[in-house]
Amino acid sequence: STAPSGQSHAGTPTAFSNFLHLTQSPQARVKCSETQDRAAPSCVLSKKYRSPTMNTELTTPINSNPIQIGKILCVSAIVTTLLAVGLGFVYVKNQQFAIGEQIRQTERKIQQVRAENDVLLAKVTELTSRPALQARVKSGYIAVVNITGDKIARLTPPAQATEAGTLRTAFNEVGRQ
Repeated sequence: STAPSGQSHAGTPTAFSNFLHLTQSPQARVKCSETQDRAAPSCVLSKKYRSPTMNTELTTPINSNPIQIGKILCVSAIVTTLLAVGLGFVYVKNQQFAIGEQIRQTERKIQQVRAENDVLLAKVTELTSRPALQARVKSGYIAVVNITGDKIARLTPPAQATEAGTLRTAFNEVGRQ
């Protein structure tokens, strides 16, 4: 390509070729300058490796750091937040599982105690049944004594029979009205 003045761009170094030129050893730079006309393949500044210059009016100079720290901080903050939320979710799920296990163990213990309680209630019912008590009286384990009237403690005077010969009932009829 040619410049507007009609000269070839091949002799104009670009930013990339300048960078490569600066990173070369001094001997390579001398060698490149000597062989520039012959276009040696090892020479970075040779015509073969030169790129056309860019339009400086349309391009902006790169004076800033190409790493945009603001974007990196924003992305790292979002990733950190998502990681924290994920870890929190896992922690809560583990806590729920542990509490669920404790609840199941407690329910098993409650069922076991209820079963034992039912067994004990059945034993009490069996031991206090009339046939069981009569068997104990016959064996002499329990002694039955008749209760006489003088051994009964009364809070109210004994009930008297009415003229018809019936006794008054135990509840308070006056209080029920």
